Amino acid sequence: MMYYISMKIIGVKKNQLKEKALTFRKQGKSYNEIHHILKIPKSTLSNWFKNLPFSLIVKNNLINKNKKIWAENIIHFNKLKPLQTRKRHNKIKEQAKKEFDILKNDPLFTAGISIYWGEGDKCNNGRVLLTNSDYRIVKLFRVFLETICEIPKERMRVGVYLYKDLNKKNCLNKWSKILNIPQDQFIKVQILPSRSKLTKNRLKYGIACLYTCSTELKIKILAWIELFYKIYADVV
Repeated sequence: MMYYISMKIIGVKKNQLKEKALTFRKQGKSYNEIHHILKIPKSTLSNWFKNLPFSLIVKNNLINKNKKIWAENIIHFNKLKPLQTRKRHNKIKEQAKKEFDILKNDPLFTAGISIYWGEGDKCNNGRVLLTNSDYRIVKLFRVFLETICEIPKERMRVGVYLYKDLNKKNCLNKWSKILNIPQDQFIKVQILPSRSKLTKNRLKYGIACLYTCSTELKIKILAWIELFYKIYADVV
């Protein structure tokens, strides 16, 4: 008898909760909102409402409302992103200025900046890239990256441009030895047309492209070049 009464009470409470849940649903509340108010599992709410036409209308209204909110958030984010990017870049440039004041008298620093100023990629991308056929220039820049910029060799990549008449194996071995970078960090070799008589002796091992990916370092190097120029602007 007591079990029957207990079950009856539970049944009454369940019906009361269901009525409350229905009321909230008719008011346009989501399953998540009703769950937080009544502590009813969302799976239970789904079973109660899935065949009710008005609940489907509420669901569609909520989807449309959220779409509008998402669209507004995306627009706001897109407006905010350039400001955040500019702020971050300015902070990097400020740090570059502090580092420049410390490093400007270091011969390796000035050599690395000079090499990149003359031979490096200046595009606004995240790649610090130097291309040259003179192994001494490429090697010195590799030392600059590792010593001054603290870029580990594991993060460096090498691309090689070879002429048809060059021995690929010998050239790759030569660049790997010169730069002290293993060949598994080399990207696909690009083959160029045969050399002219003018470049026969000058380009015995092709052209090497040494690069690493770092937006922060690219911003710093370009800032260092500008600061380097300002020092000698009156001279040049």
